[in-house]
Amino acid sequence: FSSVSIRGGGTPLYVIDDVISEERDFRNLNAEDIDQITILKDAASTAVYGARAANGIVMIVTKQGKAGKMSVNYNFNYNWSQPANMPNKLDAHDAAFYKNMSMTNDGLAPAYTDDELELFRNGSDPRRYPNTDWQKLCLKNFAPEMQHTLTVTGGSEKIKAYTSLGFYDQKSLYKFDVNSFKRYNFRTNIVADFKEIGLKVTSSIEAYKTDLRSPNAKSGDSYYHTWGHIQNKAPWEIAYNPNGQIFNTPDNPLMEISPDAGYTKNENLSAIANLALEWSVPYVPGLRLKALGNYRINNDKSKSWKKSPLAYDWDGNPNDPGKPSLSKSYSNWSSYTVQGFANYDRTFNQVHTISATAGIEAYKLFKDDASLSREEYLLDVDQIGAGPVS
Repeated sequence: FSSVSIRGGGTPLYVIDDVISEERDFRNLNAEDIDQITILKDAASTAVYGARAANGIVMIVTKQGKAGKMSVNYNFNYNWSQPANMPNKLDAHDAAFYKNMSMTNDGLAPAYTDDELELFRNGSDPRRYPNTDWQKLCLKNFAPEMQHTLTVTGGSEKIKAYTSLGFYDQKSLYKFDVNSFKRYNFRTNIVADFKEIGLKVTSSIEAYKTDLRSPNAKSGDSYYHTWGHIQNKAPWEIAYNPNGQIFNTPDNPLMEISPDAGYTKNENLSAIANLALEWSVPYVPGLRLKALGNYRINNDKSKSWKKSPLAYDWDGNPNDPGKPSLSKSYSNWSSYTVQGFANYDRTFNQVHTISATAGIEAYKLFKDDASLSREEYLLDVDQIGAGPVS
């Protein structure tokens, strides 16, 4: 994931609808729900949040309902993404040629003879002089992504409501569908404005769930490993044997992106409820009181099934891929925040202005974590309590 830096340093403080939020809350916002984004970086504007705002503040305001008849909108986007710059790799002949040149420049004997260079060029001996384009074998030209958003808004001058449902699905550049990210969003914002007594009540419920799946083999268990192997494998290394089976060579990325390899699944679920009351005190002009309560629940799960698929030698004999292993972890936590603010802002005789803000906050966190693992599975049963082990 990308990161945000306001001052070239650490992570800024995220404030969504006046509530201090996690970075992942910002990262998983449905873009269709955002009304305003404000960047605060000077000391005066961030003072009320104290030391937590030392790296600046990203302040987000989500959409609210509008007075009028109920309006239902559906938005669908389908995009294809590709790297802005994906240099073409040298083929085996050119790579061998330039390797010879570099060795000659260093006063060393060339690694390949002219006859061997020709064998790389004409492809007549794929066993000893292969020519492999690892990018072409492992990657697609585009990575598809799609997004659905359904919004319902409406209300009266006194009560307005906004509700949205969202789904986002992003695939990767891998040739096989083994790396993906899915996100489900729900949000409802309700604003009740009792102007006759100066009271405004705002409530919201937000929930999102993310599912991230990535391949997990013994030679590479992260996007960075697999991508590095695709980019760094030499073109004179074999990818497949004559039978079309994955060749048993170290760090073969085809093993890592194979549908028969293992996987890592990360599931994150968050539910957040907010209630805010803002009162412009009728009998004290310029005085505004505000109380805010926030409660959130997070449920995070991770499952890592490390397994390498079978690979074969040139004659079709399978290797020993080793025994799979499984690890799982859970993190369940909840928190609540209560804030109170008093703001006085009044100008006297159009000359003198008095402005003051006082605030207090209480925050409590409850957390429970667990992790477990099991190794040396004899069968491909990706469950902790099932199947024998050696």
